[in-house]
Amino acid sequence: MSVALAVLYVVVVMMAVRFCGARGIAIVAAGCVSLTLLTYVCERETLANAIIGVIAIGLTAFIAIKAQSAEEAARRSEAEWREVFEHNPVMYFMVDFSGKILSVNAFGAAQLGYCGDDLKAQSVFKMCPESDRQRVRENLDLCLENLDQSNTWEAQKIRKDGSTLWTRENAKAIERSKGDVIILIACENIQDRKRAEEAVRESARRFRAVIEHGYDVVLLLESDGSVLYASPSAERVLGYPPRELVGGNGFDLIHPDQVEDIRNRFVAWLDQGGGVLRSEWLFRHKYGTWLWGEVTITNLLAETSVRAVVVNLRDITQRKQAEEALRESEQRFRDYAEAASDWFWESGPDHRFTNLSHQALFHATGIGARRWDLAADLDEEPGKWAAHRAILDAHEPFRDFTYKATRPDGSVAHISASGTPLFDRHRRFLGYRGVARDVSDTVRAKQSERALQDTRMQLGHVARVTSLGELTASIAHEINQP
Repeated sequence: MSVALAVLYVVVVMMAVRFCGARGIAIVAAGCVSLTLLTYVCERETLANAIIGVIAIGLTAFIAIKAQSAEEAARRSEAEWREVFEHNPVMYFMVDFSGKILSVNAFGAAQLGYCGDDLKAQSVFKMCPESDRQRVRENLDLCLENLDQSNTWEAQKIRKDGSTLWTRENAKAIERSKGDVIILIACENIQDRKRAEEAVRESARRFRAVIEHGYDVVLLLESDGSVLYASPSAERVLGYPPRELVGGNGFDLIHPDQVEDIRNRFVAWLDQGGGVLRSEWLFRHKYGTWLWGEVTITNLLAETSVRAVVVNLRDITQRKQAEEALRESEQRFRDYAEAASDWFWESGPDHRFTNLSHQALFHATGIGARRWDLAADLDEEPGKWAAHRAILDAHEPFRDFTYKATRPDGSVAHISASGTPLFDRHRRFLGYRGVARDVSDTVRAKQSERALQDTRMQLGHVARVTSLGELTASIAHEINQP
């Protein structure tokens, strides 16, 4: 009877495993133990049978709780693994040997525009562009030939909307417990990396085109001046094919009168950390002539992708020749101006002098003044000045306008000025530019000439009056003394 009850209690505990948790199983087991002990007391069963029943119930409860805990842990572990698998930011595919998709995580499906089990039973090759399918097939075959070994490649995936996505794929073939072989594929989205690489390649292509077809010469030098690279334009500018320059020293191209100073400056520049150095040097052409080069040097020795001093050389010989010709022309013009009796002036839109040549009569005080501010005959001839200012306000040219001006020493000079209005390309008035001269001697000569003429006229008048008096006296004498 006690054995039958013990078996019954064990069955009850085992049934509790199906419907209760660990706490419920423990409560049921405790109740069964209590009933066993009550039976021992009431029915006067043997102590051995009661102990066996209690042990059987307790052992069953312990095993049941242990098993349930293990099952619960397994379920939690599976749920956690499933959560990680589904939402891991990497696309996971499980395919068979033929390439049929057995499963794909939710993140992977979403990345390709699908949801749920849309991709199951589809061929993984249909998700690749036609140009990539053979390469992907070869990589999967390589995985099947070498179980448990990883294989990595890059390929494109076709999204549901038809767009493509670049991925880096890492795959491994494994044999499952059932004996069948599956391939696990982890795909990383490298679309932004591919775009960056393409941008870098495009930039490199543009840079190469600029270097190879540009007019400027590009040289890469070591710290001692040895030439590591010369652009194709070196032959067009300097006459040297690039292969003749590589391995030589860049300082050998510089004029002997400059090379020592330039070498010292270059070494000092490197010792100070480099940066950018700009200058103009004379370079030897292959055929013996010398040309002026505008040089920009950048220290990129610390750049791992370059590790060189970059020299940009531009031929400015024609510009130098033009500058020299301009300087000669300016000097010639200056010599003529200094030897001439005229001087030159410029005024702004407000008619104030902005420039006067060194021979200007009012060089010290004239800048910033207006012509009538320096005039000494403004009150004398207001009509003349009103007409002149009307011409200026109308922005019309004028010629040989003569007026009186006071010199710095207080004396009065007669000035003759001519001017031409200046306009920009939008016809905005900028001021006047013209010439002036001191015509005091000419005015004085004319005044002297007019005074002489007046004197002559007066003398002639006197002579005529005298002659008339003598004639009258003679006639009177003749009358008085026939």
